[in-house]
Amino acid sequence: MEPLHLARDGASLGIHAQGEVLAGLADGRFRPSDLSWSPGEPAWAPLRARPWVAGVLPRSEPLAWEDPSRRWHVALLPTLRRTLLAPSAAFAPAPSPEPLRLGPPLAWHLLLATFANLLGLGWAHWLVRPYWEQARLLTRELLPEWVTILGYLGLWALATPVLVLGGAFLAAFYLHGFLRLVGAGAAGWRSTFRVLNYVGGSANLLLAIPFLGILAGPWGLGCAMAGLASAHGASRPRVGVALTLAAGVVAFAALGALLLVVLAFTMRLV
Repeated sequence: MEPLHLARDGASLGIHAQGEVLAGLADGRFRPSDLSWSPGEPAWAPLRARPWVAGVLPRSEPLAWEDPSRRWHVALLPTLRRTLLAPSAAFAPAPSPEPLRLGPPLAWHLLLATFANLLGLGWAHWLVRPYWEQARLLTRELLPEWVTILGYLGLWALATPVLVLGGAFLAAFYLHGFLRLVGAGAAGWRSTFRVLNYVGGSANLLLAIPFLGILAGPWGLGCAMAGLASAHGASRPRVGVALTLAAGVVAFAALGALLLVVLAFTMRLV
């Protein structure tokens, strides 16, 4: 086979043999969306359109939740299983991708996050209430009554749809900026939005399960990293750098806000 000329965003990536291309796809140097051309071919084509490349890429099958022929309750378990157990395959781009719809992943996140918060409210009332009441007696009723705490938790659960609607778009735009910064956002912000909302909804459900909720954070982070790498045709280390930078900026901002609050109280005391 003739060596391939590769290009991305109008810039040449050089001429590479088939083995070099496959190695570059494996380590993230090349992307399935990179354009390729070989002497004698009439036009450039994305790498994913070549059969020998498509054979090594994760298989792309629509999520059950996005299949209009399936009832929502029937699609829940298959979608949850693929999102949490096979994120690379779940979010691999199709050979000829259609414009991604924002409705299905957003509805998934809304449904699971709301249900998880309501479920967590029930678990809290059953498991946490006895210990809270004992702690309140030990502190001579310095702690607020459990009814008050339950009311705050209930308000948080009721506010879930609003928080998800606002946070879903904000988080996607924010993280996608860091993905673009490290060269790992080739598929566009809609792909980032899709991965974050499916993984976010699924991780919320894990978080509401007693004794398993501790796994929700690391498991969700791993699924997000694998899903974003697959969706954008990028390497996991690059996606990991983007996630680390995004988390670092948030942590730095939170620490700065905390220091300002402490400083304000200190100045009043002085």
